[in-house]
Amino acid sequence: MIKKEENVQMKLIKLITKVGIGAGAAVIAVTALPIAGAVGAITATGAAVAAIVGGVAGAIDQVNEEKKEKREIKENSK
Repeated sequence: MIKKEENVQMKLIKLITKVGIGAGAAVIAVTALPIAGAVGAITATGAAVAAIVGGVAGAIDQVNEEKKEKREIKENSK
């Protein structure tokens, strides 16, 4: 039972890490893009939207990775 709990905790840690990385990367990208000065200025709302989109992308990536791992385990056990 302990092993299963550790596995759930590791999945949660991986998910949170991917969400954080995705959100951070999106904010950095959006913030670095405007070179045009005031015309391309980034608002707090724009940064928040970028963080949310990046976080969702990170979560989706983690879910897809878990599905792929389960498929591989199932195929290897045959």
